[in-house]
Amino acid sequence: MAYLLKYIRPIILSVSTAIAILVSNIQPIHQTYSFLALGYLYLSLLPSPLYSVFPTFPFRGLFIKARRAIGVSVFLFSGLHGYFSLLNVIGGLPGLQLLSQSYAIKMSLGTFAFFILTLMASTSFDKAVALFGPTRWKNLHRFVYIAGILFIFHAYLIGPHFANRFSPHSVIFFTALVILFSLEGIRFKKYLSSRLY
Repeated sequence: MAYLLKYIRPIILSVSTAIAILVSNIQPIHQTYSFLALGYLYLSLLPSPLYSVFPTFPFRGLFIKARRAIGVSVFLFSGLHGYFSLLNVIGGLPGLQLLSQSYAIKMSLGTFAFFILTLMASTSFDKAVALFGPTRWKNLHRFVYIAGILFIFHAYLIGPHFANRFSPHSVIFFTALVILFSLEGIRFKKYLSSRLY
């Protein structure tokens, strides 16, 4: 366990890179990378509410230590998703001019979320924590919640798999959201109780 705790971040980054290469033949590739980005984003958001509600849930230290590498993996997969969407779906930079206003707005949600992830990934190392100071660094990385909300709307509005509310993708997506929001709600209630009493 001590070995895993020490090397969990490089292990996750190596595994994520290997996954990115291994799935590169699964078509449509932009959707494959979008599902991976969403899955990793979910894992990056889960530890705080999970361990707040269930403090004795196993692997706490490992999961929390891994979160930074999971977040960088979200950046990797969402970047690949954006690149292949631009290339294969939109038709490159010239295709941007042909987008409807509605589609451009939906796409800009994902683009803004990716911008937030870029800021976070570029500060996801120990020297950045020392440079900003732990409090300011943590406040900066709370922007992941804004990125998460933007990603959810982007995926729901633009993703063809979510057109049918009862498709397997939709059911998994919304079940996972209900679990995450329920845990966050319980965590927020606990926080309010601790502040009021």
